[in-house]
Amino acid sequence: MHNQRIEIWRHKHNFNLEKRGNESRTSMVVIVTFVTMVVEIIMGWLTNSMALYADGWHMGTHAFAQDWQFEKLRHWFASGAPGSGSRFLR
Repeated sequence: MHNQRIEIWRHKHNFNLEKRGNESRTSMVVIVTFVTMVVEIIMGWLTNSMALYADGWHMGTHAFAQDWQFEKLRHWFASGAPGSGSRFLR
């Protein structure tokens, strides 16, 4: 059996709480990705370029994934850190 107590291995999970400005930069990345997606889809359609059209939809998957993850992280920070009764990625 172990003779050590678990308290010596515990630590806080409050990471990067002082860097809230990163949230606005992350939303800017999502917006730029979305605008690029729209431009690529429109230009691919107008010029009959399958490569631009397909890449536009591919950018759409990135924009969706970034937005989904961004919203989950915002919800996580709003509800509190893990261990305070909240669940991550409900």
